[in-house]
Amino acid sequence: MRLFGKVLFLLASTIFVFTGCKKKESDQTEVLKQTGILGYWKLELRSIDGIAGSAVECCDYLEFTEDNVVSDWIGVFEATGVGYETNGIFEIDAAVSTIQFNYEDSKKVYEYQIEEGDITFTYMDNNQSIVEHWRKQD
Repeated sequence: MRLFGKVLFLLASTIFVFTGCKKKESDQTEVLKQTGILGYWKLELRSIDGIAGSAVECCDYLEFTEDNVVSDWIGVFEATGVGYETNGIFEIDAAVSTIQFNYEDSKKVYEYQIEEGDITFTYMDNNQSIVEHWRKQD
């Protein structure tokens, strides 16, 4: 009877250790959700070297979604507009407020700032300073 008790205790302890160490997906921190970047965005204004375009941007959209690893800073994006559609992955570096877009054979790094339903991207393209203002669509 004593042997049965010891075996039962050992079995229960082993099960407790293995199930206690396993991290459930629902317990993982969803870091991209915390940034506020996830969702569907519409381009509101683009300026080149400080000069805003005279035409209202009508048809440029970005959609940011999580990938299957919710505890990292990497997700999936789709950019669409007149005459283009681009799909790829993005990675946020929250320490320096940059976002890297990876698609096809391209890698582009932008500075970003998110405030109350608006996101601003700042980057250089062909020696020109570009600033884009996007508004979250609900």
